[in-house]
Amino acid sequence: MRRSRSRSPSLALALLLISALALTLLSGCQANRDQRDVVQPYEPRALKASLKALATQAHTLQALKGEARLHAQEELTNTLKRLLLTRDELISLFEPQRSSLPSVHQRPSPRTLALLKRYQETLTPAFLSEAPEVLATAIQGGLSEVVIRRVGPGRGEDNTPGDLKLLEAMPQRPPLYHARLLKPQEATLSSARGLRLNGFVFIGGRWATLLKLGVELESWGGQE
Repeated sequence: MRRSRSRSPSLALALLLISALALTLLSGCQANRDQRDVVQPYEPRALKASLKALATQAHTLQALKGEARLHAQEELTNTLKRLLLTRDELISLFEPQRSSLPSVHQRPSPRTLALLKRYQETLTPAFLSEAPEVLATAIQGGLSEVVIRRVGPGRGEDNTPGDLKLLEAMPQRPPLYHARLLKPQEATLSSARGLRLNGFVFIGGRWATLLKLGVELESWGGQE
């Protein structure tokens, strides 16, 4: 009767090492995929997710009544407020050099002060008042998909004159985006219009909106 030959220790060790290496490589590939799936706060994907949640929140509010509606309205207002720029943030976008000035008491330029006044006293109240109904109506009308597009030179139809004016007014030219709420079947169409939300920048570790300051700058031309 013939005896089967057993594998040599060196061959068994080699097979063990190959198996361990293969498992390591597979684990590494999975880890890389998982890392790519994590959305960082500064990514436009994070803005997209937050705006979709915001629109859904506004739509849900419409069906509520009484105390539940008041509570949901307060939560929605607080969410909207987190998208607004503070005084210092807005000034830093238009006058970034102020952080290096020896005197912190130097007043911003007349143009920056005028923009700040317009933002805080006109655009912000209108945004907080109108946004809930506008977003809810958009969702009700089937505009459930959010598309984020960067604006600026060379971006073609994604730009408005106000986008370009806004970038010209910000010396450091931070990446500027707009968002559109569209019907799902229109999400890949460059000609789709839907509901446009303007002036998003990532600042202070979060996304915030300049609202319609670009439209204001259109009417001002190049004046300070």
